[in-house]
Amino acid sequence: MVYAKTATKTATSGYVILPTLGLGLAGLVMGLLHGNEAMTLTGGTVLALGMGLSLLADIRSGALGARTARSA
Repeated sequence: MVYAKTATKTATSGYVILPTLGLGLAGLVMGLLHGNEAMTLTGGTVLALGMGLSLLADIRSGALGARTARSA
């Protein structure tokens, strides 16, 4: 259980998410520019992985949680 928590915490850190998004976007664009279908699909898959990790990080931090309005 401790390993799963550590792995999730590491995977949702900025050190993993930002390079994943960057490499995925770069692969997607290069694949489209060169007409290489395999590179485009790989780049899109890596980009989707980065977006999923970003969403997981937002959920873990509570950024997407329900907010309650305080009455004045």
